[in-house]
Amino acid sequence: WNEFKFDLSNSTLGIIETPSEFYNNLIQLINRANSRIILTSLYFGTGHLERQILQCIFNRIKQVPQLEVTLLFDYSRMRRDSANIELISTFLTCQNIKCYLYCSSFRPKFASRFLPRKFSEIFGVFHTKINVFDDSCIITGANLSNDYFTTRQDRYIRINNASKLCDFLADYTHLFASFSFQLDDRGRSIFPVAIPHPLNEAKKFRMVCKTLIHKFVENVRLDDSFDDSDTLLRILIQSPEHSIYDSSEHVNNVIQSLSHQSHLYFASGYFNLSPTLSRSLRNCKACNVEILACSRECNGFLNAKGLAGLICDMYDYIIFTFYQLLRTQNLLSKFNLLEYFRQNWTYHAKGLWIKKDTNELCNITLIGSPNYGMRSELRDVEMMFHIQTNNMNLQRLLDSERRRLFSHGRQFQPSRAAFRFFIP
Repeated sequence: WNEFKFDLSNSTLGIIETPSEFYNNLIQLINRANSRIILTSLYFGTGHLERQILQCIFNRIKQVPQLEVTLLFDYSRMRRDSANIELISTFLTCQNIKCYLYCSSFRPKFASRFLPRKFSEIFGVFHTKINVFDDSCIITGANLSNDYFTTRQDRYIRINNASKLCDFLADYTHLFASFSFQLDDRGRSIFPVAIPHPLNEAKKFRMVCKTLIHKFVENVRLDDSFDDSDTLLRILIQSPEHSIYDSSEHVNNVIQSLSHQSHLYFASGYFNLSPTLSRSLRNCKACNVEILACSRECNGFLNAKGLAGLICDMYDYIIFTFYQLLRTQNLLSKFNLLEYFRQNWTYHAKGLWIKKDTNELCNITLIGSPNYGMRSELRDVEMMFHIQTNNMNLQRLLDSERRRLFSHGRQFQPSRAAFRFFIP
């Protein structure tokens, strides 16, 4: 796979700042949709706000009978709690709404028998976030559930008048739907007969899907010339099951290509860098590197029960270890290591922002589903968007977004790390 490029010079891009604005934009775009709605995420929640999204879709179909709706989520995550399936399936009596559940073939057959449901997700999940409404889309790292609509901070960019981009995202979703379980109105998951089963015939499943993916790539027709483009978007895919590592390779290439005048801003809600990415960051030539990780207080696993209660300790240990590496290599003067802290909020934002030099605005950003951790690189199906722009207005918006997020960063203090109960 190579990157897929799109000229957004004639499109309108806007930054959505808050979870509530993200939700309001989703509702607004649903109520305007005339031909298609595509929603993909790790999972779909069960609260009032999620039900309202489905009800809006249902009502819109009554107004516009030709509207087609495709939903795609992760099989293991949606099967963790029967309430997720029950909510979705009540709306599948409408023939215009199709819901699919992608099951990772990395998940061993014994997982469903011997492991608690939530631990099945360890082996790999469908993590891609796509939100398409006719020729508009929202690119984000946020899932579709209550916290992400209220007090869980992520990133969101709305793009209007982008038909080719939205066509690609729709086709890509339908591709993965073609080798996923389809949910029916009775809550049953039905797998296509023509495709090897991902759990019973994992190797065959991967081979067949890889062939289908490559055929899809061969049939993609995009513009070749971008000389006059003031805003260029690249899509990078990560699907380790199918030996596709474009997203993780691209992140490393971008970081390694930075000049001595560059400023790099890096954010991740789950700071668990692969050894390769850790080296790329520590060896990059940028004159200034700011990293925004998640504080223990804003980690979604804070106060979790059972083994999940150790996850905050694990992330404290990981960031402490990275800090020690910076200190050992005398890099603390170049790096600014921050933790997102905001009372009664959790943090899920991730991405990169790049400035060519001190006096410039951000002209490059990376946004999407990857958390830039080991899971993103080796387990999960991800999609990342690389936006590069010469448009000064968009540069100001990106720079403002970066400053707003990093304004909640507090200096990392090694003494504050608490991993007494974590055994590395």
